[in-house]
Parts: sequence; C-alpha cells; structure tokens
Amino acid sequence: MLWLDADTIIRGDISQLEAWLKEFDTLAVHTPEMGIPGSMNHWLNSTCGIACTERGRWFINAWIAEQEKIQAAWYPSVMTEQQAYVSALEACREWIKVKDIGYEYSDKFMREESPVWEAQGARKEDAKWLAEQARYL
Repeated sequence: MLWLDADTIIRGDISQLEAWLKEFDTLAVHTPEMGIPGSMNHWLNSTCGIACTERGRWFINAWIAEQEKIQAAWYPSVMTEQQAYVSALEACREWIKVKDIGYEYSDKFMREESPVWEAQGARKEDAKWLAEQARYL
C-alpha cells in the first residue's frame, strides 16, 4: 500500500518502492535534522509505503490507534497523521523494519530526476509545480 499526501505528483518510475515493500514493513523519508537523537520522530510519511503483510497490518492498526489518541487529546491538526505515524513507529520500534526512501520519493525541491514531487504551502504556487500539475489535470 502506498500512502501519499494530496500535494504529491508521481511523475516517474516508482517500482523500487514496491520492491522495498517486500523487504521492509514501512517506507518513509528519514529526516535526522528534524528529530531528537534516539527517537523515531525523524521520519516523514508524506510519501510512504506499508507492506501488505500481517506486520504491515499491525503497524496500520497502531497508526490508527495513535491517531485516535491524538485526536481525543486535543483538536486535530493537519499534522495529526504525521504525529500518529511517528507515535506508531515509537510503539512498534522493537520489531518494525523501516526503509529510508530518500527525498527523491518525496522531493519538495522538485528536481527533474525525482520520480515523486511534493509541494506544501507557497511551493504549490511555484511555476515548476503548476506546470507539472497541469500535465496531469
């Protein structure tokens, strides 16, 4: 299963993601510059994959449970699913196998060689993004 944010364009070959899902439970972008050393909060799920296996289903259930806890604790934000993803990784850290897919599969810099682009905020108004988006609409 592939999880994509709404502001994502698949513009190239993503077969490598499928191959990795045969070996790993989940795929995500590793962002150590954003995290706390020793924690799991340095993974982004803007483009991620979850293996269609029993372990993958356990992880999805943990992700849903964490999202429900977050929503019950305070007003849900647009980051609720990201916070829940990180919390689920923490809860499953003893057994989960996470693959760093790199920014090329969640490229906010919109490099030509990247098969997946994402745009958030002002980047959605970037001429390069709008031109690529127009190709598919």
